[in-house]
Amino acid sequence: MRQPGKLYALARELWGLRDTLISARRERRERIAALFQKIAQCLDEVEAKLLDNEVPHGQCEQLYTYVQELPGVIESVVGAEKARKLGERLTEAYDVEMLYADLRLHPAERERELVALARAAGQLRALADIIAAG
Repeated sequence: MRQPGKLYALARELWGLRDTLISARRERRERIAALFQKIAQCLDEVEAKLLDNEVPHGQCEQLYTYVQELPGVIESVVGAEKARKLGERLTEAYDVEMLYADLRLHPAERERELVALARAAGQLRALADIIAAG
């Protein structure tokens, strides 16, 4: 599975944790929601760069920063083991620069991969909105 598919699977898994995430204290919910919004925005920027046939250099580094932040932000809500596993899953998918090369090598899969990327961003954005609203 390429990065967009992994990102979408992770977003769906996080969606499945929404009731748990909503149960967090308001300050924690706001921090989680803000991180998910940042990740979604980054994925939107990746998609835009890929549509313009540009390498998403900055977004790769940005996503890696969020990879490092995710476990600490959600650990107190989902537990250390689950937070670690989710962080590992995001680590497997952050290298969006590699996606540029993959799409050039496999142009027939371009649309499917970009749709998965957009879905991941949309799912995370919706989750962020729901968590923030509590």
